[in-house]
Amino acid sequence: MNARHGLAAARIALPALLLCACAGGTDGGLPGSAAPRAIDPGYSAKDAEIIETGPDGKPRYRLSAERIDQDPVSLEVELRKLTMKVTDQRSGDWRLQADQGRMPQDGQSVALSGSVRVEGTVGERAEPIEIRTASLDYDLADAQLSAPREVTILLSGKWLEARGMEADLKARRVRLESDVHGRFTP
Repeated sequence: MNARHGLAAARIALPALLLCACAGGTDGGLPGSAAPRAIDPGYSAKDAEIIETGPDGKPRYRLSAERIDQDPVSLEVELRKLTMKVTDQRSGDWRLQADQGRMPQDGQSVALSGSVRVEGTVGERAEPIEIRTASLDYDLADAQLSAPREVTILLSGKWLEARGMEADLKARRVRLESDVHGRFTP
């Protein structure tokens, strides 16, 4: 009986040992064993600029920030005191400013917060427009803006205030969610 029990224990111990070694357990200094991977520290920069180019080689956007830090685990980029200039043939040129921002590694969107301002032009007469809010998400690939909180839109002597906004810059459409108030002066 003891021999069988010892064999069963050995069958369990061997797979457990292999599992431990494959999951990053100690290698015991065996030749050919993999060394533990170092964690990528990400990057950090002061007064830096990120330039994303399109297929034509021209800048899609230029992002300048007082400080840029990449999280070593998520690879997300944290931005402080930023200005971003976005150039798109269909949606026009836009300038964004914010106290803080977050951008995923792929650079296809940016989440802005703290005194957010978006400036551009609209219409055939290229009227200046400004959007102010506390937080805003910008999907750069689709030229979509969304602001879940209070937003103010200033347009040539007119202003609108609302709670929540979604904008499609390419289609030049804005949808205000609720509590819409405005003033239009001739």
